[in-house]
Amino acid sequence: MKYEIAEYLIKRLAEDGENARILVNMAAYDCPTPRPPKKQVDGQLEVLTEDELELAARMVREASKAIGDRIFTEEESVQEAKAQIAKRSIFIWRSADGEAVSFCSKTEDEHYVKISHVYTVPEFCRRNYAGQMIYEICREVVANGQMPMLYADADYYASNRCYQNIGFELKGRLVTIGCSKAKEER
Repeated sequence: MKYEIAEYLIKRLAEDGENARILVNMAAYDCPTPRPPKKQVDGQLEVLTEDELELAARMVREASKAIGDRIFTEEESVQEAKAQIAKRSIFIWRSADGEAVSFCSKTEDEHYVKISHVYTVPEFCRRNYAGQMIYEICREVVANGQMPMLYADADYYASNRCYQNIGFELKGRLVTIGCSKAKEER
C-alpha cells in the first residue's frame, strides 16, 4: 500500500491495541533521462545466453538470497535462468578482467521496462558496477521509446543514491505492514 496509508493504519491500529509495523518499505522509480554514473567503470554489459546457463543460474540464486523476496533452490534457479535467457532478459556486467560482477533482469511491456533483481557479487560491491550496468540498460530502453522503472528497498541508502545519480526519479513508496496483538498490562 502507499506509505501514507500505512502510516495512518499503523496509528489507527495502535489505538485499538494492535502493534503494527512496516515489514517491507519499497521506493518506486522511473528514469526518463538516464545520466552516466559519476564514476565510469570499465567492462561491458552482456545478455546471458544458453551457453552461460550455469552462470545465469548462480546469479539468480545469489540474487534471490541477497534480496530475500523469494529464495530459489538450485533447481528453481536453473529453471528461472532458462526462462530469462529465452526472453533475452538476464544481464550481467563483466569487469575489464572478464569477471561477472553485477547482475539484473528485466521485464517489459509496450511502455515500461522494469529492472529487477539488481545484484553485485559481494567482493565487487561499492565499485559502481551495478550503476554502470543499470545506466547502460536505461540508455537503451529510453532510445527504444520506453520508460525504465524499478523498485528498490527504500531503507537501503546506497542503492537508492546510485539509482538517483543515474537519473531515476522517486515516484512513490509502497509498504507492507504486519500486526500483532499488543501485550496487555498486568
